[in-house]
Order: sequence, then C-alpha cells, then structure tokens
Amino acid sequence: YDNVIDGAGSGFVIGGSTTVTGNTIDHNIILNSTGLPNAGLTQGVGISTCCGLGAGNSFTDNIVYNNPGGIASASGITMSGNTTTAPALADPADHDYRLTTTSPATLTAWGLWDGGLGADQGAASPVTSGTTSSGTTGTTSSAPSTGSGASTPSKPATTFTPVSITKPAKSTKTSAKKQPKSRKTTAHTARKVLRARTALARRRRSRRRAEMAQARRARMARARRAGSRQ
Repeated sequence: YDNVIDGAGSGFVIGGSTTVTGNTIDHNIILNSTGLPNAGLTQGVGISTCCGLGAGNSFTDNIVYNNPGGIASASGITMSGNTTTAPALADPADHDYRLTTTSPATLTAWGLWDGGLGADQGAASPVTSGTTSSGTTGTTSSAPSTGSGASTPSKPATTFTPVSITKPAKSTKTSAKKQPKSRKTTAHTARKVLRARTALARRRRSRRRAEMAQARRARMARARRAGSRQ
C-alpha cells in the first residue's frame, strides 16, 4: 500500500504458484504502465496475474490511471473500489508525486510516497498546482512499509539536470609487450645448449688425448736415441 508506480510494464504482477494466497494490494496509484509484450501482456494495466495463483488475494481501492489496458488483466483475484480517476500529482514526468490542490481529497489520508521530495504525504498541505499525471518517464516507486501520518511541511519541487560524464580516452601503448616464450621453445633452446656443451667437452677430451699421445711418442724417441748412444 501507499506506493506510486509510474511507467512499469504492469503495476503489479501476482502469481507463480497456488501457494500465493491471502495478499491484499490496496491504496496505490498505478499510472502510465507500458505492458509486458514478452509475457503476452501487450498493454499496460494496474495488475496482472500469471502462472498459477492461490485463493484469498485482493486488489482494492487503488487508482489506476492512464494505463492502456485498463485496471486489470487478471483472474482469480477479488477486485473492488478501484478507479481510473486522475490523481493530479505535481509532476510525474519529473518524478514529483506530491499531491496538489486538485488531487482527490481521499488521497490526503493515504500516506503516499512523494518521489523523495518530502516525507510521506499524510495530511500535509498539498502543493498548489499539478499536472494531469500522465508523465512519460517511467519509474517504479515504492513507499516504506510503514509511513508517518503526522503533518510534514511540503518541500519545494526540485529540478534535476542530468550531467553528462565523459570517460577519458584510454592511451594507446606503442611499445610492444614481450611475448612469453612457450614451453616448447624453451625446451628446444635448452637442448641446443646441452648439445653445444657436450660437443665442446668431446673436443677438449680429444685434444687432450692427442697431446698425451704426442708426449709419449716424444719420450719414446728420446729413450731410443739415448740407447743408441750407449
């Protein structure tokens, strides 16, 4: 209760299981609903039902204004006391849902949410002028579950100017990143290094053996020359 629902697909959707029972939806304003084409609801309504519903649910004493599909597209729910009377809110297009002097007198006792421009309406004095409550900007506004009925001074209407925020362009890095070597490339390089080291060791051993053989031959030659002199 005490919600203002503006520009939703369907003001309320109730259902989903036969265990959904005993709900009372009352004293709300639903306006400018747009429909739910993907769910088969081509025109906006105050309430719709879907996918199974239990007993004891009711939709009563609500204002359902400027909804192309009317008050409801529903079955299995009790409806009474609902009206399509214009609520004459201050400026729904600017999300200003305060009451005006031309709003139905019964609304002053509801405690409706006003769009965040003041406390719950309660018996507060309404603003002096209003529109026909057929604003085009859609929003869904929910009141707190408990509202204050005490008299609260009305706050002046506030105009919100949207601010365009431009994100700085990301700088393009010219230096190319080092690509990590693949495991295959790393293993291949390691094998090449190992083969090179092995070949170098073999050459060193061969050279050492040749030097040792040459030294033996030299010693043997000296020994033969020394023997021949004797």
